[in-house]
Amino acid sequence: MWMMTYDGGWADTSARHPDQFTVLAPQRLQEKCRAIGGTNHRGEARFRLVVLQSRYMISGGLAVTFLDLHGNYQKQIPAEIFIPRYQAEEIERELYLLEQWRSPQWYYENGFGDPKVAMEWTVGGKTVRCLEPIWPDGGYEATFYEGMQMFVFPRNLSPDNIVLQWAICSVLRAAHCDKKRVLSGLRDETAKRREKDIEEATEVCLNERSNLFIEPAISLAGMRGDLWKRKESSVLEQVTN
Repeated sequence: MWMMTYDGGWADTSARHPDQFTVLAPQRLQEKCRAIGGTNHRGEARFRLVVLQSRYMISGGLAVTFLDLHGNYQKQIPAEIFIPRYQAEEIERELYLLEQWRSPQWYYENGFGDPKVAMEWTVGGKTVRCLEPIWPDGGYEATFYEGMQMFVFPRNLSPDNIVLQWAICSVLRAAHCDKKRVLSGLRDETAKRREKDIEEATEVCLNERSNLFIEPAISLAGMRGDLWKRKESSVLEQVTN
């Protein structure tokens, strides 16, 4: 397969999975990430540090043709290619990036695997896959702070650096806040539905009770009217007689 490097060049590769390019930070830093962030259900570290420019993803669907300086055809790369996973400034590419493990379910919820989202149509009518397939073991994705600013660290980072601990705790805290926000929203929605059900049930009960008490009163009023008419007619009959 072919790959487009972070500096915009092209290279041939025998790799078939993006993780084959990944360059991990030294083991002492990985152990620190594991100690702070814990592990997933597979026993793998929930967080890791990698060299940013070693992270790639699969894209493709549209062949790319190579021409020489005179415009003559040289070769055509396959539809499936590796492209840089993250958009980063040149000064950030050689830094360590903090990544977080994501489950396959997370990828499904974020549009991966959905043909309507993962595929784009070109002007010529060809499809281009802009999102890679969902791997059964999940994958690692960049962590961010203050919007879309990635957590990056210098290559001389020490495992005892408090900033690394702060970064991981910040990501965990943000995820916990999101879960609390979702749970709070669900509770509020449940409470609103319950109040609505109670109001509707109360209204039904009041209508039924009002029918029970109003209808006899109306009937009684009608009966009184008939009695009054009967009395009035009998008096008139006596007078006329």
